[in-house]
Amino acid sequence: MGVNFGLNLYHNLLTTHILRSHNSFMKNNNFKWLNPFFDGSKFKSFKKEVEEKRVLCKTLWMKLRSFIRNYFTDYREFECKWVENNCNIPESSKSLKITWIGHSTFLIQIAEKNILVDPIFFRPSIIFRRNFPPGISLEKLPQIHVVLISHNHRDHMDAKSLKFIVKRFPGVKIMVPFGDKKNLQYYGLDGHEFQWWQEMQDDFVKFTFLPAKHWSQHWLLDKKKSLWGSWMISVNDKNVYFGGDTSYSSHFVEIGKKFDGIDIALLPIGPCEPRSWLMENHLAGDKVIDALCEINAKCLIPMHWATFNFGEDYLEQPIEELDKAWLSCVDKTKNISLHFVKMGKIYFFEDV
Repeated sequence: MGVNFGLNLYHNLLTTHILRSHNSFMKNNNFKWLNPFFDGSKFKSFKKEVEEKRVLCKTLWMKLRSFIRNYFTDYREFECKWVENNCNIPESSKSLKITWIGHSTFLIQIAEKNILVDPIFFRPSIIFRRNFPPGISLEKLPQIHVVLISHNHRDHMDAKSLKFIVKRFPGVKIMVPFGDKKNLQYYGLDGHEFQWWQEMQDDFVKFTFLPAKHWSQHWLLDKKKSLWGSWMISVNDKNVYFGGDTSYSSHFVEIGKKFDGIDIALLPIGPCEPRSWLMENHLAGDKVIDALCEINAKCLIPMHWATFNFGEDYLEQPIEELDKAWLSCVDKTKNISLHFVKMGKIYFFEDV
């Protein structure tokens, strides 16, 4: 058994994923590429990558400092302010309902579909504590029909959460970026792979996998061996955009051209510090506003802050910086509504 486990792990670490099409998906003919930054072995981002050894050293040092500073911090006061654990989630909904569970995890209910995005209900590793319990516990979830994964970082593709969801809801569809089906299979799960701009229609809901400027890594040696991205959830002429993990880049303009306005945008706003190099992979402050304008969003729900300490920010720094940028860019934000939502509280969008 130990030998087989070792061989399976070795295979998952070293397998090179060859770019290919998937006949069961519809491609958007308006776009000639699915991902133009693939060299036959690894995916690349939009611009020249930051020198990786330097970033790795900085990341390890930052994580160590963050671990020491935050591991024993008492966040009960913050939890009272921002977490509203909800046990009264409806079984389904025709109109749009969105519940932030924490980090980048949302329950999106629309057109009688319950959609879970980037579900993580535990801690991603022993290094990172979870500052607050999920806004909805796994046991209290309604029937889940679809799970969307933006990329395979362990705070977005959490095996323990996925196994629990599949065990409780055997018919659930898991949609992942290209290259991550092998990771699902390693955990005894299955799913549908997507390349950028590919779509899948599920009853009245259309799911489109879209670009992001980020990277992927689930194992020690598989950096950028699978794709990463964002998702659009569309029902008739209404669109909900889930940005995944991303920094600012030209993909927002491309998405804005493809979709005729976005009703709700769920965008990451942290970590913020140190901004000089986190800006390569994460949105914050005024860049969030630029992204909103380029995708023509009507409403923003910020995410990817507070649940875990991945940067050197203090807990509310991401929302304070966004709020400051919002007030200083009134000409850009006057037609966009901003919702700082509580974890576990249902937000109703009856007009969507």
